[in-house]
Amino acid sequence: MPLLAPWTPHRDDLHCTGSIYGHVPADPRPDETALRWRQLEVSAVHQHIIVKIDGVKCCEADYSQVPSMKDLALVGYVGMQDSHTGPGQWVGARHALPLLLAQELAHEDPAVRRAAFTAALELGAGMVGPLLDMIARGGPPQRHTAEMALARIVRAGCAPGQEGQRDAARDALLARVGGDGGNAAPERVCAARLLGIIGEADPRTVAALKSAALEGGPVSDAALEAMQLIPGRAMTEALIAAFREADPSRQPAVLLALGARQCTGKACLAPTPPGWAVWRAGRRGTCGWRRCAPWGILGSARAIPMLRRAGAGAPDALRREVVDALITLLDTARLYPNER
Repeated sequence: MPLLAPWTPHRDDLHCTGSIYGHVPADPRPDETALRWRQLEVSAVHQHIIVKIDGVKCCEADYSQVPSMKDLALVGYVGMQDSHTGPGQWVGARHALPLLLAQELAHEDPAVRRAAFTAALELGAGMVGPLLDMIARGGPPQRHTAEMALARIVRAGCAPGQEGQRDAARDALLARVGGDGGNAAPERVCAARLLGIIGEADPRTVAALKSAALEGGPVSDAALEAMQLIPGRAMTEALIAAFREADPSRQPAVLLALGARQCTGKACLAPTPPGWAVWRAGRRGTCGWRRCAPWGILGSARAIPMLRRAGAGAPDALRREVVDALITLLDTARLYPNER
């Protein structure tokens, strides 16, 4: 598969860039302008070979239909021959496998998709960016395939001894969560959820998820889901801070995320002095004593799951009282930081 520059002596179509050298000519002949990156794709399936330059098919052949190719081997290595150039003349190559695999995951042939899926899993964290791009641009089938591959890659990166893969995957996810695209961008939503699988409350993850949680829309919901799964005081404090900064319409969702952390056994809030929440509730004057005092007497985050159940589907008046009681519990936890 020759790659020629303009300073190369003229070659006919049978020996030019994109041809199957000496066997099948390039048609159409691709642009050979120097000092530009080109994407070269060679697909060889059994006896059928296709050559594309920058996405344009310039050569196609079947071994059985080309007399000079009938005895060529069907299995072998991919190699590069000496360029035969003089001083100051060179050819460069860069790794483009992730992009090609992402394209093949959307291929119409199921066998090609299966092979690409397996190769993507083997490549690991290097596929995270291209798969997120696939989610951004593809339809529902492509998104589903990409999401499955991403989940398996991220989980594999969390295994012992795979710290390098985990860190590379996390970097790619964080870049996407903090990127553009709006709060409904499917790739941002997916990236936020996957950070929950990694499950580490490092400062960058905490900051990125908190910021996304304040945006609203699907990305905010995904960020709150991830924050529920990640243990540690830092994430709990981030949720409390997010509640203070959130638009009133988002505050109930943030409080429910705190309750879900307790439900999964990963909350960092612990019992507070008995009766303190009741006193606070009375002073606020907006919370009915008869309804909210029982939850306040518990004086701990153990009240959060019960408050969630009480507020689910309740009339607006009762829901406001439930939210007020939740705020009381958070205030109490903030005043007693050593007992969280």
